[in-house]
Amino acid sequence: MKKIYFPKNIYDALQENPKISIAEIQQVNKCHQSTAYRYKSNFEFAIKNPDKVLIHHKINKVKIENWRQLNNQQEHLNLFLSFTLNNDGFDSTPDLRERFYKEYSKYKNQTNRTFNRYFKKFRDEVNMSQYKLKIVQSSVRLQGFYTEENTDFKPKD
Repeated sequence: MKKIYFPKNIYDALQENPKISIAEIQQVNKCHQSTAYRYKSNFEFAIKNPDKVLIHHKINKVKIENWRQLNNQQEHLNLFLSFTLNNDGFDSTPDLRERFYKEYSKYKNQTNRTFNRYFKKFRDEVNMSQYKLKIVQSSVRLQGFYTEENTDFKPKD
């Protein structure tokens, strides 16, 4: 069953005169030419196949919650990493990811790839000399990255 939406005024006009022109449909509903053509062709399809079509005159508006929810994962990861690099560091990338998701649980359902993308952006953009610990890439692939003492660190005191 195919559901077809028609505004009530256009459906009534097409029932009165099935041979109405597209320009007249445009005037009735103040719509674009392609929309008027779609209404006319759908009406013709509905007349030829009444058992396959369900016509309705109201648009089913679905309420979508949290549709445009802002994703602040990059900012939160930057804050978390700056705090971590000035305090205790991390042993491996999975350890960092687990600790980040423990603190910011709303990002837990995002993929590891997304986390790694934001983590790489932080590593590329931030000057490591401002932190007590620096991020080092491990030769062991499963470990990923870890922190060690930063020799370039100069406290601002």
